[in-house]
Amino acid sequence: MIPRFPGCGGYPGAFGYEDLDAKTFSSWGFDYLKVDGCNMPTGTEQEYKAVYGHWHDALTEQKPPLVFSQSAPAYFAEAANLTDWYSVMGWVREYGQVSVPLDDRILTLHSQLTVLD
Repeated sequence: MIPRFPGCGGYPGAFGYEDLDAKTFSSWGFDYLKVDGCNMPTGTEQEYKAVYGHWHDALTEQKPPLVFSQSAPAYFAEAANLTDWYSVMGWVREYGQVSVPLDDRILTLHSQLTVLD
């Protein structure tokens, strides 16, 4: 058994357990799954594409397939060179039905500033 990398909250994540976790979520009656990409081993675009592609396949194989929301673009939204972000936005829709294009902190700040207006 491979160790689980910590997820966003520091708890064991799903990296390396995508197939098992997809089957488990499906057996529990889930129809929607949002996958964050915190603490990926390398954090490269290639790694995100491979992992999210694997999630897409695992969730699509379930009966019925689960709707897949992915956060890959958010991890490239603050880069000094947005070339990677544009590249991710080009392939992300191939692997899921919903994506988070910006960092959640940016969205939260925007929401707070809107309330202040």
